[in-house]
Amino acid sequence: MAHWYSARNLLPLVLVTVASLLSVFALRSYHDWDPPVNLRPLPENVDLALEDLVYTKNRDGRRLWVLEARSADHSLAEASTRLANLRMVFFDPKQGESVLTADQGEFLPREDRVRVRANVVLTDGQGTTVRTTTLEYVDADRSLRTDDPVTILSHGLTVTGTGLRIDTEQRRITVHGRVRALLPAAGR
Repeated sequence: MAHWYSARNLLPLVLVTVASLLSVFALRSYHDWDPPVNLRPLPENVDLALEDLVYTKNRDGRRLWVLEARSADHSLAEASTRLANLRMVFFDPKQGESVLTADQGEFLPREDRVRVRANVVLTDGQGTTVRTTTLEYVDADRSLRTDDPVTILSHGLTVTGTGLRIDTEQRRITVHGRVRALLPAAGR
């Protein structure tokens, strides 16, 4: 019986025990290495929720515009994507970029339309800024439209009115009604 308790026979038993304990410890600790996943519940009528969305529209190998949003909630039933804190950049190789920003919006991919609202600002990089409360981009004719009051600031000139259409390719702005223009005073 003394033969059974010898160091030669106990060594494999100790090694197997230690290896088993280390394996159990490693397997229990392994799941703690992954960062915790925090999934927020989706609101009603939302099938897909994204953060930091970047959507690019190309035609004939040329980038037309890029839509970026901090968050986007897409509904399959409504075929629309609600956007928050969005930025839309229109590209024109001749005249440069125009940047549209807004607090909220909606992308309608089937209609190729983007509607924005709240703190809507459009700048063209050449000193012209358009401010309004709502604006709709229609990709079919590459135009921006609103029926709301607008203010246009360009090189000291201030134009206000109601209703607006902008041809993003020609950079042509049409104000529909109640148009008032204020020119800067000469000599300043």
